[in-house]
Amino acid sequence: AQAARDAAWAEAMAPLWLTAQGQKVLDADHLEEIVMLMRVEKLEALVQTSIKPLVSELDDKNRLISLLEKYERPWTAKMARAVVQSAQRQSGEMRYYLSQVLPTFARWLPPELAAEFASGWAAEPKGYWPDKINDFQMILNFRREIQEALSK
Repeated sequence: AQAARDAAWAEAMAPLWLTAQGQKVLDADHLEEIVMLMRVEKLEALVQTSIKPLVSELDDKNRLISLLEKYERPWTAKMARAVVQSAQRQSGEMRYYLSQVLPTFARWLPPELAAEFASGWAAEPKGYWPDKINDFQMILNFRREIQEALSK
């Protein structure tokens, strides 16, 4: 997939990465190159099937975080909502990996969602969450401000 720059092949392999068997077969060093071949619609579909509120959240054990962290392209609003809302539901719990990558996600989310993501977090976020939520919101708000300034 990588050598051929084949998006369909990469998209077929991505769900395998999320399984324990896939971790044994697929090389994590090439994950970024494979993920960047994927079309956003396919990644969005994978997010939608993987994240189920209160059933299958995007917690620290979910390998989907690695895929999302490596996907350095603009996200759709639907995908952004699924990921951020899962993070919001978990912000009252001790989560390390998810809280750490949250500011990275802010670089790729639609900036117009900044106001929507300003609320919905736990009343008392635990662990690393307070700082990472603050960083996330600062990045997303800054991107929104730039977008608004450029549209004038």
